[in-house]
Amino acid sequence: MSVTSTCGEADPLYGTGCEAWQLQIGLAAEPGLVAAQALVSAHGDAALHVIPPAFLHVTVLPLIDVAERLSAPPAVLWDRHGATWQRAIADACRATSPFRMHFARLRAFPRAIVALDGINPLAALRARLAGGCALPERPVRLPGITHVTLARFRQAARVSIPEALDVSVEVRQLRLVRETVYPTLAFETVATFAL
Repeated sequence: MSVTSTCGEADPLYGTGCEAWQLQIGLAAEPGLVAAQALVSAHGDAALHVIPPAFLHVTVLPLIDVAERLSAPPAVLWDRHGATWQRAIADACRATSPFRMHFARLRAFPRAIVALDGINPLAALRARLAGGCALPERPVRLPGITHVTLARFRQAARVSIPEALDVSVEVRQLRLVRETVYPTLAFETVATFAL
């Protein structure tokens, strides 16, 4: 079954330089997600920025987000808190076994088309990370859904996408990245953590 709706609010940050840190699951060129992107990209480059397959990922936890306004520059906050966050992440990963994600449906949001994980195996891991990865000025920002962004809108468009999806991915490690072009179109891997 396909869902047709008019969506699309240009993402003003797409392709811009940034400095942000996040914990991710890298899904580079995962075949099932790339096939889903092909269905989505039928709307053409005029309406969408299709995320290059090499940069597909799930954000487990944003540590310092792109659009946040904080008390100090991101690099300063990283210097103050990065070592503590890495210890907390390592501890949480040691307590987490490898798991499977299952992307069961596509959904269009105002700025993006995403593949949603129907199982949400990240809830317990995110809860373990909440205490050790906050900033003094704000608690951890726990994502409400588990998803991978397949495309971002350039402009409003009428989209018709298949609702059902069936992509499973085994997760055995997480990566901590410093993002330099949004949305993780350029980044450096700071550390990796085995589960």
